[in-house]
Amino acid sequence: MNKLGKTELSNTDTRSWATKTDNGGIQMLLWNFTITLPDSVNNQTYYVKDLRSKSKGKVKIDISHAPA
Repeated sequence: MNKLGKTELSNTDTRSWATKTDNGGIQMLLWNFTITLPDSVNNQTYYVKDLRSKSKGKVKIDISHAPA
């Protein structure tokens, strides 16, 4: 997160953070926290394993109100 731009941009999505860099570039940090723990498994044995990430689909980003 410390490599994101210094200026935070107004954003209505609670699962993202938009910033502007010193040279005018826009950066976004996006996340989708999903609990993956099965009901019948102890979390201490489940989360010590290497868990592969799963695709969550595509993301659409609208920056139409950003200045040129």
